[in-house]
Amino acid sequence: MKQNNKGVRELSRNDILEGRFAKLVFLGVAIEATLALIGKEPLYWTISEFIAGAMVAIGVLGEIHFGGNARAEANAREAEANRMAAEARERAALAERQAAEANLETERIKLLVSWRTISQEELLILKNALSRWSGSGVAVLHLMQDPEPLEYSAKIAAAFRLCGWKTHEASFPLVGYMRFGIRIERVARMNEGLADAIEKAFTDIGIDFLSESVEPSAVELPIGASQEVQFWPRIYVWPKAMEG
Repeated sequence: MKQNNKGVRELSRNDILEGRFAKLVFLGVAIEATLALIGKEPLYWTISEFIAGAMVAIGVLGEIHFGGNARAEANAREAEANRMAAEARERAALAERQAAEANLETERIKLLVSWRTISQEELLILKNALSRWSGSGVAVLHLMQDPEPLEYSAKIAAAFRLCGWKTHEASFPLVGYMRFGIRIERVARMNEGLADAIEKAFTDIGIDFLSESVEPSAVELPIGASQEVQFWPRIYVWPKAMEG
């Protein structure tokens, strides 16, 4: 702000001086005109003519000098204003880009922290795909002490019951390393067809999963399950995969 105010004061001074030298030119011209009207007195004429000519010359030089300064300062002030306007546009564009990036990050975080669910449309697809297997059984297991897998596994189990399936719901402890997403476990040579049907239904509604096969000898009963459940396909619900 100080530089701008200083520029205004200097410009005003140059304008004033330019105006004064213009008046000097006018005065010199007026003297010359007056001398032409009153006649020629050799000594006074010579001295007066010299003074008037000097006034005109000095006035013209002053106008040129201070007028040039004024124009230069005006051009500099205009260039400074253009520079500041360009910087303001750049800052506005940067702020706009940052706001857009912040919105994208907000949406990404919303997607990451939102809990998984099954829509009515997805329920209809599951029903059409799994109802032909009505009366079959599936174990839906969730990671212990994690509320999001617990709620999602309950919704998956409810969807299977709507399709006429028997379900067993239980938790499992974390043993070894953490996994994410859905794991469908089939028992080799025991429930291959049911596992295929579940995997196809999940694929149809866009649920990503990992498929694994275990030998019957390696199968253990889920917590609180009866012998009937031992060889059912199992859906393990781990925490939501962190994408991006």
